[in-house]
Amino acid sequence: MAFVLGFLYGGAQGYCRSFFAELIPRRMEANMFALYAVADKGSSAVAPAVVASIADLTHEIRWAFMFLRIMIGGSIPLMARIDVVRGKADAERWSEEPLRREEREEEVEVG
Repeated sequence: MAFVLGFLYGGAQGYCRSFFAELIPRRMEANMFALYAVADKGSSAVAPAVVASIADLTHEIRWAFMFLRIMIGGSIPLMARIDVVRGKADAERWSEEPLRREEREEEVEVG
């Protein structure tokens, strides 16, 4: 079980990062990937604590691996429900809004 989780984790992490990148508005990449890094590092601290607690309470490491399996497997249905095309369109609209606002402000200043 540990081998399977370890083998799949790298690919899943790369997929999640590229999936996330698809949905980021232009000119917000640094902010969004900073948030991604904080969440990633936060989970790197929380998940081992949860795994250690499960192993400590049950005196079996197997239940900790079941927790990891559920967490990884549970994310698949959530990611499958995301409409990437709509998300990209929303991100594009969201990134264009500040440009329109700046153009209106320039028209007001000139006029």
